[in-house]
Amino acid sequence: MTACDILRRMLRVVAAGLLLSAPGAARAIDLSVESSAPGPRTVGVDLVTSDGRTLRFPDDLAGEGTLLLSFTLTGCVAQCPPSDAIMDAVAHMARAEGLDGLTLATLTLNPLDDTPERLEAERAHYLDPSRIFLTGHPADVFAVLDGLAMRPSSGEDHTVRFVRWAPGDSGPSIRDGFVEPGELLDWVRSPP
Repeated sequence: MTACDILRRMLRVVAAGLLLSAPGAARAIDLSVESSAPGPRTVGVDLVTSDGRTLRFPDDLAGEGTLLLSFTLTGCVAQCPPSDAIMDAVAHMARAEGLDGLTLATLTLNPLDDTPERLEAERAHYLDPSRIFLTGHPADVFAVLDGLAMRPSSGEDHTVRFVRWAPGDSGPSIRDGFVEPGELLDWVRSPP
């Protein structure tokens, strides 16, 4: 696949996300499921951003605000692009509303292949610049995934999941499945 092919594919993803967030856009059936996960067993784990910064998970990401986390892997062409489009649409909507204190992050499901450089080249470079793409030492990433009951993956077969950490939450809240961006943003803003 050439760089032009990747760019075309990513532009289609972004365009789809913007269409989903447009007023009067067709609404998909909500196939999501919300649950509460036990508190993460991964407090204090160091992860690396696509631009090479080291951050403590989840503290450096959530801080005093809310963290919305999604998952990706660079080889994924079926489930990750729509999930990325949803996250980009949420970023666009949050910016348009002037919503402060929201951090959007995406964690790789495949730290063995998804280096910071690869995440930057194949995901972060093409998507909303406010999003943070995360990888790290495989043992650290696998610990985070395990703490969120998320299976590592190197292929297409994985759960589409969004995780929210918000002030006052007793632990992370989880939504599985594709969610309309406005509904996801409402869920992020809702009290625990």
